[in-house]
Amino acid sequence: MLTMFKQKSIYLALLFIFLTVAAESQIKRLKFENIHLEHGLSQSTITAIIQDSQGFMWFGTLDGLNKYNGYEMQAYRRLGNKRNTIIDNEITCLYESKSGNLWVGTKTNALSKYNRISDSFENYFFNNESAISYGQNYIRSICEDGDGNLWLGTDKGLYKYSPDKQQFTAYKNPFSYGSAEQAINHVVYSPDGYLLMATGNGIHKFNLKTKTSLYYKSYTDAPNSLLSNQILCLAFDADRKLWIGTDKGLNSMEGDQFKVHKIAKDGENALFSKVNTLFSDAQGILWIGTEGGGLLKKSPNSDEFIAFKNDPSDRTSLSNNVVRGIYSDRSGILWVGTSLGGINKWNRAAEDIDVFRHNPYDPKSLSNSLVRCFYQSKDGILWVGTIEGGLNYTDTQLRSFKAFKHIPGDLNAIPNNHVRDILEDSQGNFWVATDGGGLSLLNRKTKNFKSFKNTVENTSISSNRVWHLEEDRSGNLWVATMGGLNLFDRKTQTFKRFEQSDKDPNSISSNSVTWVFEASDSTLWVGTTNGLNKLNRKTDEFTHYFKNDSDSTSIGNSRIYSIIEDSEGTVWVGTKGGGLSKYLPKTDNFRNYSVEHGLPNDVVMGILEDNGGNLWISTNRGISKFSKKTTSVRNFDVRDGLQSNEFLVGSFMKSANGEMFFGGVNGFNAFFPEQIRDNPHVPAVLITGFRVSNKDYQLDSAISVKKVIHLPYYKNFLSFDFVALDYVFPEKNRYAYILNNYDEELNDVGYRRFANYTNLPPGKYVFKVKGSNNDDIWNEEGAEVFIYIHPAFWQTNWFLYSVFLFTLISIAMWVRSRFERIRQQKVELERLVKLRTAEVVKQKEEIEAQKDEIETQRDNLQEQKDMITEQNKEIKDSIEYALHIQKATLETLAFDNDFLSDYFIVFRPKDIVSGDYYWASDKPDIFAAVAADCTGHGVPGAFMSMLGVSLLNKIVNERGVHSPEKVLNMMRDNIIHSLHQKSSDSTSRDGMDMVICVIDKVTKKLYFAGANNPIYIVRNGEAETLKADKMPVAIYDTMDSFTLTEYDLQSGDWIYMFSDGFADQFGGPKGKKIKYAPFRDMLIEQSANSGAHQQVFLNTFLDDWMKGYEQIDDILLIGVKI
Repeated sequence: MLTMFKQKSIYLALLFIFLTVAAESQIKRLKFENIHLEHGLSQSTITAIIQDSQGFMWFGTLDGLNKYNGYEMQAYRRLGNKRNTIIDNEITCLYESKSGNLWVGTKTNALSKYNRISDSFENYFFNNESAISYGQNYIRSICEDGDGNLWLGTDKGLYKYSPDKQQFTAYKNPFSYGSAEQAINHVVYSPDGYLLMATGNGIHKFNLKTKTSLYYKSYTDAPNSLLSNQILCLAFDADRKLWIGTDKGLNSMEGDQFKVHKIAKDGENALFSKVNTLFSDAQGILWIGTEGGGLLKKSPNSDEFIAFKNDPSDRTSLSNNVVRGIYSDRSGILWVGTSLGGINKWNRAAEDIDVFRHNPYDPKSLSNSLVRCFYQSKDGILWVGTIEGGLNYTDTQLRSFKAFKHIPGDLNAIPNNHVRDILEDSQGNFWVATDGGGLSLLNRKTKNFKSFKNTVENTSISSNRVWHLEEDRSGNLWVATMGGLNLFDRKTQTFKRFEQSDKDPNSISSNSVTWVFEASDSTLWVGTTNGLNKLNRKTDEFTHYFKNDSDSTSIGNSRIYSIIEDSEGTVWVGTKGGGLSKYLPKTDNFRNYSVEHGLPNDVVMGILEDNGGNLWISTNRGISKFSKKTTSVRNFDVRDGLQSNEFLVGSFMKSANGEMFFGGVNGFNAFFPEQIRDNPHVPAVLITGFRVSNKDYQLDSAISVKKVIHLPYYKNFLSFDFVALDYVFPEKNRYAYILNNYDEELNDVGYRRFANYTNLPPGKYVFKVKGSNNDDIWNEEGAEVFIYIHPAFWQTNWFLYSVFLFTLISIAMWVRSRFERIRQQKVELERLVKLRTAEVVKQKEEIEAQKDEIETQRDNLQEQKDMITEQNKEIKDSIEYALHIQKATLETLAFDNDFLSDYFIVFRPKDIVSGDYYWASDKPDIFAAVAADCTGHGVPGAFMSMLGVSLLNKIVNERGVHSPEKVLNMMRDNIIHSLHQKSSDSTSRDGMDMVICVIDKVTKKLYFAGANNPIYIVRNGEAETLKADKMPVAIYDTMDSFTLTEYDLQSGDWIYMFSDGFADQFGGPKGKKIKYAPFRDMLIEQSANSGAHQQVFLNTFLDDWMKGYEQIDDILLIGVKI
């Protein structure tokens, strides 16, 4: 009998728990983000929360005070006996006065004030108490009256603190009978001139003008009196109603009348009724923090209290059920502090999007979180297809799911648990498409499935992998499968197949059909994995649309994932890798929108149109709202409440009431687009960090309040940190900055929160930064600081003026001295003229005698000139013949092979012949290429280049050495031998800087070795640098073996080999070198083009760059594409 009684008790208890869970499941849970020790919080029990006037969040704990900017937590603790640190680590309360000062209460006998300018604390001790003595006067609460006085509720009663006088005044509680009853747990100021104090013996109402008091207590014989005399907290709501938290529950008070509010369920722990804290937010919602009962919510005009508690199976639930602090910031974020559970952040914006997924602890949750499709039947039931959990259905209001699952051996069960699509046709038939189980017809009365599967009959469905269903306006059922397009004949229960045929160019483009859709003009659009199709129903012929890389008006990609038609009759196509494509019927082509236009990803899984004409697009990186009018894009990701960032093909639907559904790999989201609101909060923007040469720079005040910074000329490498204080999604806050008098335009840096400037010249600057919230609402004023970099003394005006004056005086003295010298020279000249005149007469006679001799010499000189001209022509002809020989050695045929998909060579000698040379060898299993730069240029360099080519032919082609480092080692030995080089300090230090690349044609592995020169490998717009050894192919101080580097190549990679001539060439508007970094960026940018295009571009660039400048060295650049 006892056993039976126990069984019944257990059954009733389980039934009660089940009903409780079922009832609570109807209440929308709040999704919290937990901030704890791993985020920098100093301790996990939160005692106080506040947002200061600058916008920072402050959290008091049992071990330190924390300042939070949305990204980092800064902790303040007592540091020994340092006077400018906080008085104690155990924080009890926080309050910011109207003057903007942050006041901190602790368990010591002093009040602490935070000094923003110095980022430190000032401590004010109670009367006659100058030493720190823990627990002597425990400050429990702080408030401010209309005159700016602070009122402190302490365990020794009420104190007034006058900030102007820095004076404490004690007020005895006449209603207390012992030290415990003197304690004031909470004090609030009423605008009508009263202080309300929560004490251990009721409520004390103190008139500040008359200094008279009223007292309210609990009476057992008064049912509507206070529930308890132990009053813990007080709060006014938006209607000025006073809410009173006690150790036994919640009261409200209007006038002198009390009302009791039941907040704990029958049978719950009595502690659940203990109210630790109260907060009324800007929306009039009253939030109640309890001792074990979690967080309670009471909405305006409602007497219902909704509890939010910790759920171990839900990481987004409240972290702990003991709530000690509540605060709502200026953007509407709710912050909940718990005991040992850290901070809980509730973002109202994240609640605009519901998420549903499988919960192993809830039998009424979705059967599987891999959601493949949706459908709303005519009776309003929501149907959800999953990949592994079968077919789910639910009442759209209750969201309590049931499921049809595959049962092996049961012919009436759903044939497969992977449901691809659902459709209720015009005749009331309910069709279910499965991936592997064929097409099924569900009898909703009997709950039995009738399956249509592929057989050997040509009239059966062409594949059991069914992806999509569509009923046209004529009542025809079209079935998209991985074996072709099918048309179902209801009368014969057979299928007509549309299959791809190489013999029929008008057949469907692929048998892998992903989507079928009938537009309002009766056009049937068919998406496949290889092209979009349009069916002519009269001729059964298909028009094909493919991606054409050379045609920007072709469809974005040939793999089609979704097709819809908007309210204006425009057809939109989602593609894999090509983004969103808009069909333009007049020109029969497309306009494409991709990542370049703001989409987060080019894989478009689904498309829906809201009632405002905007498109909502699911992708592999979240959901996007696309404005057709402006083509602007707003992106949402997992931080906005999405199930994950990855969504699935075909998993999207808009219900009859406008609610949208998108499914992915971790459940599905449901939302009403019009309810997703932009965050209107304009964030405060502050400069939070300042560094010089990457080291924190000590200022006389905090950088956030600093207006002007003076620096000497040599401290000109500056860094700034900044923050926009909006906590909705701080990771999505954006930033832009400018340094006036240096930057030419604003730098839009996205989510980056720092700026760096190097080598700033002396001058006056203004650093300005602005920031936005997650919805691009910008604080245009932002923050700014003036920077004055003082010049060195030799750069100052007085020094320059002094130098100018000194120079001017020196020039004047020099001119005067010069004039005197000229006068003296004039006198001497006159004397000499007379003397020379006589000589000239004499010389004239001699000159006439020498005339014949000069004419004879002239004829001899002309003969010598003719001889030199002839010799010069012969030398030039010889050099040009040498050029012909050199070109013959620079063989390019090896580059024309089946292994390389493209190549180009830029070869520009400084003189007729070149010291730079290239060489290649194409073998059946390897391809080798060399770019080399010999010592000097012109004829000496050419001799070296021919020596190099000869050695390469001998080593690689004749001896069969294919390892690059060995080739370089052997080249070096031969050059040292050929040039008789004895030591590194020899006068003969001729040699080569060169690179050699050997590519295995089978494995596509690159083997590289280099002497001084590197190579660049560009793949998908990114470059990799393979560095060379810092020694030439010649005798040198270091004679180590050259290093072999291996690299795995891919098709499409560009390999660039070069000498130093390109990067070292002077030119451009400032007459400077091109340099390697811009040269590398140029190659990255050009890697998307063909080799011929790159060759033309680079030669044209050099011509433009060198206008007015001489070529200083031979130039060689080789590009090969795998």
